[in-house]
Amino acid sequence: MNKEILDKLIQLKPILKDKFGIEEFAIFGSVAKGLANKDSDVDIVILKMNIKKGFALIEVKYFLEKQLNKKVDIGTYASMKTFIKNRIKKDLIHV
Repeated sequence: MNKEILDKLIQLKPILKDKFGIEEFAIFGSVAKGLANKDSDVDIVILKMNIKKGFALIEVKYFLEKQLNKKVDIGTYASMKTFIKNRIKKDLIHV
């Protein structure tokens, strides 16, 4: 797991909640597994949210990319297909 990215996300958690309505999220993929390199993106899954705007996830993506200086892939757990949920479940690191 990339502690630097996790620490930054922990710092950003109150902003994500207040500004975007994100209550609970996790990272997965190469960053969570400790296999990321300098070109790796950050995979984030939203577990619980209270988003009031239609394009809020796009805003969150751009906000996080700017803050982390990394490409971010973001989605909601509810919208994932079952086989993807099963694949990432063991790798989730809750922030």
